[in-house]
Amino acid sequence: LVGGDIRHLSDNAQATAFFGRTREETQGRLASDLGVPAGVIRLWVERYRESHRTGRPVAFEYPHATPAGERWLSATVTHLVALSADRPRFSYVVEDVTTRRATAEALRAAEERFRTSFNESAIGMALVGVSGRFTQVNRALCDLLGYSAADLLTRHVADVTHPDDRADQVEHVRQLAAGQVRVSPPELRYVRRDGRVLWAQCHAAPGQEADGTPGHLVFQILDVTKRR
Repeated sequence: LVGGDIRHLSDNAQATAFFGRTREETQGRLASDLGVPAGVIRLWVERYRESHRTGRPVAFEYPHATPAGERWLSATVTHLVALSADRPRFSYVVEDVTTRRATAEALRAAEERFRTSFNESAIGMALVGVSGRFTQVNRALCDLLGYSAADLLTRHVADVTHPDDRADQVEHVRQLAAGQVRVSPPELRYVRRDGRVLWAQCHAAPGQEADGTPGHLVFQILDVTKRR
């Protein structure tokens, strides 16, 4: 730290190449002399001072213009107590996380699109755990079965299935969760909260966790009572 600036004492080859510099260009130079934007320097100084004050490493992410364009960097600043007899010295470890952040943002956007489609669908939809219990339901399904979302989330799919179809429904959920089948019975009978029986076209498909194991089932239920 040099007042409100940072002096480079030593950079490794990866760091100098990343920023489009040579070691000779960075050795002993202030960040401001190397064209680092003032806003980035202020951020660095704040984090360096925080590490100096707390005695702990400080991790943070920030956008930085590089020869390859603007990149997102993940940095960790650590106060090097043993080397700070005359002036505070720090290690600065940086990693390019642009791709990771883009992937995370794409996943977030996809999840938001799914959430919107799920909640606003005119077809009854539910996420069901591999045990057969409801874990998420949409408004259309609540209207179809006459239950509130809170009620359904305490129930198993068998609880709303007609007694004559219940064994088939439970077995089908088991087979889906085990990956033994990927198709659903064409139509099943469900029982509304008021006791009325309805016929529904049911499509259920297994969903997977990141490690490939079954995580949940996606149910789509369409009332076909009038057609029948």
